[in-house]
Amino acid sequence: MPTRADDVDLRIAREVRRFPVETAQREVARPGRVASAPLAVLAYVDEDRATALRRGKFELADGGTIFLDEVGDLHGASQAKLLRVLQEGEFHRVGGEQIIRVSVRVVSATNRDLAAMVVAEKFREDLYYRLSVVPIRVPALRERPHDIRLLAEYFLEDFCTRNNFKRKVLDDGVFPLLE
Repeated sequence: MPTRADDVDLRIAREVRRFPVETAQREVARPGRVASAPLAVLAYVDEDRATALRRGKFELADGGTIFLDEVGDLHGASQAKLLRVLQEGEFHRVGGEQIIRVSVRVVSATNRDLAAMVVAEKFREDLYYRLSVVPIRVPALRERPHDIRLLAEYFLEDFCTRNNFKRKVLDDGVFPLLE
């Protein structure tokens, strides 16, 4: 349900549409983007697009898998919302009134010690146990220097392939510097 602020924004957008589009194009680098420019810029925003509902990441992942990176950086309110999605399989869209149900498999990652954060009460214990069903620890690259050569060769070959470059080979003298 649109709020009063949305109504005001739409009225402004409609009113400003009377300005020539060239005015908006001079003020904004990309269509639909408002960046410290006069109100004439709103004329360039598509009214239908502005009011259309946008599906979030969990909706897009419904029936599949979602990857959540750096879950250790979530603040308390976000942790509670994530926990609700994981436990109940439902959430409210931002500004929405109806409950949206999803079924997703969650894969998460962090570089923080979540168990220590639980002890320090900086991460919810119930969320920790929901996320830690099958923990997989990947050691830092500094703990496995033997992988540096393989990774460097892989990424160099991938770069050359994607950019249509002739295959290149790294000099053996480079690897001691990288390790």
